[in-house]
Order: sequence, then C-alpha cells, then structure tokens
Amino acid sequence: MQTQDSRSGLTVRAFLLAMIATVIMAFWTQHSELVIDSPSFNSIHPSVAGFFAVIVISLFINPAIKAIRASWALKQSEMLLIYSILIVTGPVVSIGGVHFFLPTLIAPYYYATPENEYAELFHHAIPSWFGPKDAEVIRQFYESSEGMGVPWDAWIKPLALWTPFLLAVYFIFLCMNVIIRRQWTDREKLTFPLVYLPLEMTKDAAPRQLYNTFFRNGLMWVGFLIPVILHGLNGLHNYIPSVPAIQYKNINISRYFTDRPWNAMGYTTISFYPSVIGISYLLTLDVAFSCGFFYMFTKTEAIMGTALGWTGS
Repeated sequence: MQTQDSRSGLTVRAFLLAMIATVIMAFWTQHSELVIDSPSFNSIHPSVAGFFAVIVISLFINPAIKAIRASWALKQSEMLLIYSILIVTGPVVSIGGVHFFLPTLIAPYYYATPENEYAELFHHAIPSWFGPKDAEVIRQFYESSEGMGVPWDAWIKPLALWTPFLLAVYFIFLCMNVIIRRQWTDREKLTFPLVYLPLEMTKDAAPRQLYNTFFRNGLMWVGFLIPVILHGLNGLHNYIPSVPAIQYKNINISRYFTDRPWNAMGYTTISFYPSVIGISYLLTLDVAFSCGFFYMFTKTEAIMGTALGWTGS
C-alpha cells in the first residue's frame, strides 16, 4: 500500500521549483553546448542537472528554509519529484531532443544547393507548416545574428503544431514504461542501482540537523573533490591555456605493443573516469565483473588467435 509520504511529492512548491529549474537548465544547456561549445552534460543518463538541483536544494535552499521554520523544508518526496522531472527534461533540451529536432525542420532549405538539387527533388513535398521557410530566419539559426534575438513570429506556428505530436510520443514512452515495469520490478527484481544515489542525497535530515548523513559523510566529500579538481583544472585549461591540464583519459598503450602477436590487441587506451567508478560501485558484482572481464577476454582472444595463426582473413 502506498504511504502518505510517497503521495505527497507532487506539491505546488515542488512543481514550481521543478519548472523554474527546468527553464534555468534549458538556457544553461544552450549556452554551454551551443555558444561556448562545452561538452554536453545533459545527454547522459542520469542528467547532471538533476543532481545539481538536488545538491543546491540540500546544501543551500533547505538549510535556509529550516533556519526560518523546520516544518517548511522540502521533504524527500518533493526533492525526488524535482529530480525526476529534471532527468527527463534534461536530455530533451540537449542533443537528445531539440538539438536534433529544430535543425531538422529547416536543414533541407539551408543545405540546398544547385548541385544536390534539394529544391527540385523534394522541397515541394514539405508541408508549409513543417518549419520556417524564410531564408534569413534559416540563416540566422545556423550562423547567428548578433543582437537580433529569436524571430518568434516565424517559429511559433511550426512549434505549436509539432508540440501535440511530441507530447504524444512522450506519452507513448510513458505507456511503454508502464508495460515493462512489472516484468523488471516484480518478476526480474532488478535493483536499479542508479536510483540509490538520489535516494541517499534526498533523505530527510535528523531533527536539529541541517544536513542528512550523506552530506555529513567526510569520505563522500573526498570522493566528490577528486573529480571536481580533475575536471575543474582541465576545464579551466580549455579556456585559460596557462592553467595546467592533467591527462588521465585515452592514454594509448597499444603503441608500446607493435610486434606480433601483441599488436593484435588493436587500439587500446587506459582512461580514468570517476563517473564510471561511481556507477560500477553501485552495480552488482557479477555485472561489474562481466564488463571488465569480457573486455580483457576479447583482447586476449585476439592476441592468442594471432599467436596460433588464426586470423580473420
């Protein structure tokens, strides 16, 4: 039976905070990924924006509210609602959604040339409502025009017409989730390891405590600082070259194995990914072991096959 706490997540304040966070995330994503060409942080799952919102709420917003009145603080169910909304909308406003959808509406016109004959071949088959057709609007979308702003009069109609279709697509996704939920949760008893982290981060703090046990764990903060320092230095290096960078990804070791049969391993790199280490910690032992073992097994097979004269030719 569903508890009262699990039903209380959808509150007005939680929904409003989720909507505000979604708008901020959308603008942040476009500026980060399209303007300054930063690596995509919303195309992965779970979306970084969801964790960022939970961290901001847990470390700053909730303590400030508790200082006024403890009963006003956001509950775990409310923070999980905000997190759930952001991890769904995050990829939509990134390369998992609008970064592919919007260019598709006008790409046939922008890339049309006399050589490829796009105009003659299929422009006549594109409905008038499909997307903007004004040449200057299309040029501004791809090439930008400083200070011109968004020509909403050209975009509002196609976006309004496409919205019901997109909502229907996402509704189908929700229906598919409902269909497969029973198989995964009730029959196969999947553990869903990625759920553990937001659950721990959003736990209610003990009485007279500003933070829960997760944020008061010193070892957690040590693990938190390692990727922050690594990514922070390398991120600063991209914009300020005088800041030293630390190379810890894609270190090619196959260049040291050029003789047969060792060169059969092919292109092989060593990388240090804190996120992968964190996810592996949450995985079950058999799944984590299988990922590493079978990668090494594949390389070993190639080397042994070459040593014994078994090749793909």
